[in-house]
Amino acid sequence: MQNDPFRQPLRKPWIPPEMLIAPALSPHAPVAPIQPRYALLINPFYAKDANASFGKHVLTPTLALTSFAATTPAHWRLKYWDENLLAGPRHVT
Repeated sequence: MQNDPFRQPLRKPWIPPEMLIAPALSPHAPVAPIQPRYALLINPFYAKDANASFGKHVLTPTLALTSFAATTPAHWRLKYWDENLLAGPRHVT
């Protein structure tokens, strides 16, 4: 049983720091006034597991956010921000 490969612990895979640490936010970012009928949907940053879902989790917003977007009245303005993407905001129309 000592040499059984299924009893050996797996070595933790290397994951780039960018997938484990959220990017820093600027304390000098401009602040805008509150706007009526405007919703910002935020997919928060979370540490990734490179072996979990083959990277699909950063390409598709959660079903909760898409459900909120689908049920928001048409006359509201929506924006989507994904903290997991380096490109920044994604707009929902």
